[in-house]
Amino acid sequence: MKMSFDEFYSDAYGSRWSELKKALVQPRQHVAYYNPYHKGLGPQGKQVLDGAYFLEGGFEPPQADSDGIYNYYLLDAASIIAAKALDAQAGEKVLDMCAAPGGKSIVLATGTPGIKLTSNDRSANRRNRLIKVFDNYLPKEVRDNIHITGHDSKTWCLYEKEAYDKILLDAPCSSERHLLETKIKDWKVGRTKRLSKEQFTMISSAGQVLKPNGLMVYSTCSISPHENDRVIEKFLKRNPHFSLQCKTYQLGEPTEFGHIILPDTCGWGPIYFSVLKKNGSS
Repeated sequence: MKMSFDEFYSDAYGSRWSELKKALVQPRQHVAYYNPYHKGLGPQGKQVLDGAYFLEGGFEPPQADSDGIYNYYLLDAASIIAAKALDAQAGEKVLDMCAAPGGKSIVLATGTPGIKLTSNDRSANRRNRLIKVFDNYLPKEVRDNIHITGHDSKTWCLYEKEAYDKILLDAPCSSERHLLETKIKDWKVGRTKRLSKEQFTMISSAGQVLKPNGLMVYSTCSISPHENDRVIEKFLKRNPHFSLQCKTYQLGEPTEFGHIILPDTCGWGPIYFSVLKKNGSS
């Protein structure tokens, strides 16, 4: 029996679905994430997170200083939390496996000076966008420490193994908020099931690329359990040397295998993420 979009998500979220759907179709909110490399004042507004500010009615477009470095990057506050959950440290090799359009890479690069960052995207057009973002927000000495690659995340393990201390996998997903805005008629339950299989292949590859005792953050902007907790559940069953790293965050709520930030409770998101540690040798 075919399920409609509303039937599928009502089954997943129960009585909450009505309010969640209303929140998902509201205009998106963004925070201004201050760029410490900008020579000037940071954004004005209410501080939502460390370095991130919210202004009712939105911000003007970012402005460049005399060196061409822009003062802030506009993104969802939930994306900042997911990137910082990686807990990157100076000197570590960090991989942003599906990096475009670049917001989480900017959070990593500006929030942790001294990391050795690789930002990857398979699409040439999206890699060009990454390059432009880095040129706009990072001084040359920082950009020179960022390696931009174009590997297929699903087969990265064929190129490298146990090469990175930290990996952020912001996997391609259903992005229901975008679907509700533009392409709701295209939705079928088979879409989320197909994506979950691709996501599992990506996280399985990432698990092999991660160093022993390293951390990995798996993230999506989906609200489908198939693409979130079920991917992590399957991964942990097949990779018992990985374990969940559970903690509390400033926004959102815990799930069975991770954490989710939903707009019906805080106005931000949706963002799901799970933090995993690779214990010892594989």
